[in-house]
Amino acid sequence: MKIKEIQEKEKYNLQLKNKKKVQKLKEKGITLIALVVTIIILLILAGVTLNMALSGDGLFSKAKLAVNKYDVASEQEILQQQIIEYQMDKGIAKIGDKLSDRSITNSGWKVIQLNNSNKNYGTNYYYVPKGKEIANYGQAKYNWVINYETGEVINIEEYTVLDGNAGMSVTDNLALNINPLNLGDQNQWGDNIDFVYGKDKNSEDSGVHGTELKFDGIDDYLRIDNVEIQADEGFTFEFFGKAYSDNIYPIDKIDFGEDDIPRMWHDFRIQTTENGIMCNLGRGGCGSPLAWKVSDHWFIFEPINIFDENKEIYFSVSVDLESGIVNLYYRDGRDLKEMTTSCSTDYLKAGALTDRSKPFCLGASCGGDDYSPLYGKEDLYACRLYTKVLGATDIEKNYYESVNYRKYLINSGK
Repeated sequence: MKIKEIQEKEKYNLQLKNKKKVQKLKEKGITLIALVVTIIILLILAGVTLNMALSGDGLFSKAKLAVNKYDVASEQEILQQQIIEYQMDKGIAKIGDKLSDRSITNSGWKVIQLNNSNKNYGTNYYYVPKGKEIANYGQAKYNWVINYETGEVINIEEYTVLDGNAGMSVTDNLALNINPLNLGDQNQWGDNIDFVYGKDKNSEDSGVHGTELKFDGIDDYLRIDNVEIQADEGFTFEFFGKAYSDNIYPIDKIDFGEDDIPRMWHDFRIQTTENGIMCNLGRGGCGSPLAWKVSDHWFIFEPINIFDENKEIYFSVSVDLESGIVNLYYRDGRDLKEMTTSCSTDYLKAGALTDRSKPFCLGASCGGDDYSPLYGKEDLYACRLYTKVLGATDIEKNYYESVNYRKYLINSGK
């Protein structure tokens, strides 16, 4: 019995010892799991914190915004000090370029027009652009308009400088340049340009009326001769105006009969439709993304819902004959949007694009089996034809200048 009792006691002690080991292992396992879970939670929290810090509304963005506001406020305070010093001593030179409203006798007028509003700054204001030297401060980091009489100091961001002596932003390689400032003088539109009135030269629907060049939709068109487009370059065409129907004819290459009536288009046409902008840029077919409809040598930029009747429209088409890249920029509300496709350079160069003997024509085209003349009823506010490809930045500048010049002239009643 004693031996058996001893054995059972040893067995019990061994089981108890094993239970303690198992318990310790369990405790260690739970501790490791808890550690892993803790690490995961910390990583998640760190990621969330980092994301919050880096996001648009995050800490870093808010800190950057705060620094920017501080810099703007500091610079504004410097300019206000300049105004106070001037008001105390009129002999002190004013900082900035003097602005002045447009008038018939003032050819050197200059106005700041905010891009997305009708607000403008002219007479009694001075323009202090970024980089302008400010005494006891250095170069301005922001753009300002200030008024030395009222003490106003206004930070401006998206704006256009309107100048009585200015043309468009990009003036080289211009074959046609119609803008709100030169509408009344056809000699400023370019060389070899003729507006054909048809039968109704003095009608309200034909010719220049204020800030509009009107096409009556019956027999008016604008003809541009002897435009040379290089095969290794390309062209850009810009149109800003109002369409009185879904179907107008902003620009074509056309042959004319002896009676000066459009007879035949030559493998180049830009035409608006109810679905968008239809283009024919050369003989044969054009390759394009699925966003385009393609039929032989025609293709349509779509969907573009900007061609409603009696609605102002803006678009620009640039065609690179060397690469075959075609870009469309169009106005959508206040924004300028872009669409891109490509066309075979063989097709682009096989047509009449580089044939300077074939004139360009605005406001007219041909159609049907007999190539009968077609005319569009439209008001033209600004229009340019470049014998080179313009980039997005230049087109955006031209867009805002065209829109803002017209807006300013209408609002000022001049």
